[in-house]
Amino acid sequence: KPTLQVPALKPKDIAVDKFLKPKQREATDNMLSMPPAREHDDNIFKIPTKSKKDDDEAEQAKPAKAAPAPAPVEDTPSKDLLSAEEFASGDTLGEDLKKLCDERGLLSIRESVRAILAKQSEPDPECGWAAEDKYGAALVALAEEDLLKQLEILFAIQIHCDSIGFPKVDGEYIVQSMFRAMYKYDLAGEDAFEMWKEDEGDNNRVGKLKTIIQTTEWFAWLEEDDDDDDEEEEDEGEEE
Repeated sequence: KPTLQVPALKPKDIAVDKFLKPKQREATDNMLSMPPAREHDDNIFKIPTKSKKDDDEAEQAKPAKAAPAPAPVEDTPSKDLLSAEEFASGDTLGEDLKKLCDERGLLSIRESVRAILAKQSEPDPECGWAAEDKYGAALVALAEEDLLKQLEILFAIQIHCDSIGFPKVDGEYIVQSMFRAMYKYDLAGEDAFEMWKEDEGDNNRVGKLKTIIQTTEWFAWLEEDDDDDDEEEEDEGEEE
């Protein structure tokens, strides 16, 4: 029976170590480097944000806020103030005029005094119109505690005297006599006269210089009276 003969292999033809040796992989410079970034990898862990356009569209889609309703305006009736002409008309005098001023108020005490003076046919150095039973009660109630109103009365006299040429009556300048009468009737106190003297307002310059010159005796008397009062107070303090 014929046998199959296998040709013998030579040692050099059998490379056992070649079969047993692990296959080497090509070394690369990037073995330890991170794998290449894939598309959209940078957005994997990011919170999605809205664009400005989306915000604007959302804002426009919101319903418009209604404008707040305006606060109700209370009806405050305006006071029907007495005009200078009404005050000086002479229809109401004394306590009745005072009451009327309390109820309605007076528009301008300066113009009211000027209206009174303008009605006089002759200058009155004693200012009888300032008596309590005439215009005095109302004027005192308005000006007694108000230096500015007292000042307005003095300016009214100054302007009136300028308009009639600063005459003399019984040897005395009318403006000085009238200033003294305002003091007598409690329509202007020492503080008011001092304020009048120091005032340099443009609206009060008419006749101011002449009035200062023609009332020097009156202001000298005021200063002496003030000095006498101070001496009396000092004497009373020493006695105590």
